[in-house]
Amino acid sequence: MTIGHIHMKQKLIALICAAALTAGQTLPAFSDPVEMHMRGGGLVIKGDLVSVRDNAGLITSPDFGAIVLEVDRYECRGPGCIILGEPETVVALPNAAPDATFGIRGSNTVGEALTPALIEAYGDSKGYLVEKRVGANAEEIEMEFLDQNRQRIALIDAQSYGSGTSASNLLSGGAEIGASSRPIKDSERQALIDAGLSVNEHVLALDGLPVIVSPSNPLDRLTLEQVAQIFAGKITDWSQVGGNPGAITLYARDDKSGTYDTFENLV
Repeated sequence: MTIGHIHMKQKLIALICAAALTAGQTLPAFSDPVEMHMRGGGLVIKGDLVSVRDNAGLITSPDFGAIVLEVDRYECRGPGCIILGEPETVVALPNAAPDATFGIRGSNTVGEALTPALIEAYGDSKGYLVEKRVGANAEEIEMEFLDQNRQRIALIDAQSYGSGTSASNLLSGGAEIGASSRPIKDSERQALIDAGLSVNEHVLALDGLPVIVSPSNPLDRLTLEQVAQIFAGKITDWSQVGGNPGAITLYARDDKSGTYDTFENLV
């Protein structure tokens, strides 16, 4: 049973992408084909190199769309590489399966069902075979894209331990995308900027935030103020809000959760 009108409150679900865009002059726009191979293997991005600003290269890719890469983490192959100060090379891609991963970290509101569904839908749209593996914890999954010969195209490593882990993983290099069920905090944004990263926040969805009680509880409505006082510990017994006598037991998300942060801000 939903209490009062709390279920009408909405929380932001966002994807936070960090890319190195440090201060400096932007080179003139151009468009030359390149293949960007992650150093150490695991990820190859094909597309047109559109512009470069210091260590950040903007590439338009048929597979990934417009994407900004930290170019010093990649080996560039193709006619556009000369712009990056690397010799022009054209090298066929190896058939061996790569061993590196693409990381997504953060909200389990996003990661429990939505992230795997989006990854699978994207793989299906490209004609890839998609395999999902769940780790020792349900919060850890791997999604592997395979070609028709079962050669690996990409491995996406998704871990959903709460929105509070998204920015820290972007900072440490443990993720390319951070998922959050709240807007990014000013302190998180500043930490990323201080590390030389530019934050790109994309709203993925708006989600409802309900407050519920047991169906056996005769109360059918609480005001927002009453809910705030209950969670603040000022109201501890149902009799204080017109219910039957009995201690109120609260269940809430942990402090790494974006849902927890949103509830604190709204209530």
